Amino acid sequence: MRNIILSLIVVLMLAGVAGYAQEPSDAESLAQLKRESRIFESIVREVLQQQFNHPYAIAGEPKATYLEGYGVSLSFHLRINRGTIRTFYREVESPLVNAPGTKSKQLQTVRSTMIDTLANFGGTLKEIDSGERIAICAHVEDRNELDQSKNRLIIVLSAKKSDIDQYVTKTITMADFKKRVDVVEY
Repeated sequence: MRNIILSLIVVLMLAGVAGYAQEPSDAESLAQLKRESRIFESIVREVLQQQFNHPYAIAGEPKATYLEGYGVSLSFHLRINRGTIRTFYREVESPLVNAPGTKSKQLQTVRSTMIDTLANFGGTLKEIDSGERIAICAHVEDRNELDQSKNRLIIVLSAKKSDIDQYVTKTITMADFKKRVDVVEY
């Protein structure tokens, strides 16, 4: 885990994310934002692969989009409960998969890791204005739930760029940052 984080930091440094810029309005700024978004996508993908190691857990790769006036929105599709198999009598743990645990524990893992990702790596997106937001949309599918109306949950976590910058510069603590993150689940 530590080696991966160190390698991600090196990638960020090589990508030239040292300077802050204003709101992207011209083609050059948008091209830079696209490069930064791809780096952020790869960071989120790496974090998901570390937490959910089943080869079919990530059904939709993380993809970022810039919305002028709002900020960056990144979404992905994740299949949970890959570590259990539903039988007629009970759920049986799969001997082939090392899953994070129950459905509620896996959802909590998604929430906490994505908040940590926003805090630690949201600063990758330098080209957006401090008043804009960075949102992560997790489309979570429970593969063991047979009822179509209950097997999908969407978790949206968003934070202002200024809050991320304050956390990075140690102006606020992680506890304060977590309070400022907006979480919507439906």
